[in-house]
Amino acid sequence: MPEKILIAGATGYLGSHLVKEAWKQGYTVCVLVRNPAKLKPLTGYITHIIKAEVTRPETLPEVFNDIDYIISTIGITRQKDGLSYWDVDFKGNNHLLKVAMHSGVKKFIYISVFNARQLRALQGVRAKLSFVELLRETPLNYTVIEPNGFFSDIRSYLNMARHSLVWLLGKGDYQINPIHGTDLARVCLQHLHTYQRVVPVGGPQVFTHNEIARLAFRALGKKPRLIHIPLKIVRGALWLLRHLTSEATYQPVAFFTSVLTTHMVAPTHGNHSLYQYFRKEVEAKDKKEQT
Repeated sequence: MPEKILIAGATGYLGSHLVKEAWKQGYTVCVLVRNPAKLKPLTGYITHIIKAEVTRPETLPEVFNDIDYIISTIGITRQKDGLSYWDVDFKGNNHLLKVAMHSGVKKFIYISVFNARQLRALQGVRAKLSFVELLRETPLNYTVIEPNGFFSDIRSYLNMARHSLVWLLGKGDYQINPIHGTDLARVCLQHLHTYQRVVPVGGPQVFTHNEIARLAFRALGKKPRLIHIPLKIVRGALWLLRHLTSEATYQPVAFFTSVLTTHMVAPTHGNHSLYQYFRKEVEAKDKKEQT
């Protein structure tokens, strides 16, 4: 009988790739989501749906029946619905972990972030680190996957290039090797059967942010136009945001600014090309506009 995987957060970018890849590899796929209606594109891959909110433990079952593995992609990039990073990234995952422990699962995989220690001044990263500390205290076999950036995050360069201008922070020479969702899903599934505690993950190609911007223009068939914002101005804008807006507004901007001004090169995995991803995005948008 195929082993069963429960994927928490299946409607997100990575979650959707995990569902498809787990099904492709022969696992029985169960998902835990707040809104099952968002699963429509994935219905052919899913055996069982649990409707629950990890931030409301009373909605979770007491045990997950016959579940062998749990992969949690639970986390927020923007605070909404009155929920904080602490509510979701720490408490929500903690509620899920407690049920996992009662259910006798073989492995718990948690998706965190690369360079977390270096970025711990940010609220969202601190919440993730705090949950990892909890994981370390459990008797469960676990692995923390630390991706450095998704292709879906890098799509913002393509969106800017569509408007013929890309804004970059500083000189644009910080490096990153983002990873496609399918490649990351394969890494996660590979570690269902290992005892490695922490796995930093990046994609197969290393770029500066200047190079990514030029790649986006190339995919669109446009001449590159880049503007570099001095870091002194960036820091000043962040200071104003921190003092004049809410934490819900400031923290996501601070996170992405920190990532864009930090070297984020992780061990390479996978084979998906960022340029080909951009091209598919361009072709899909063009096709949509023609219909």
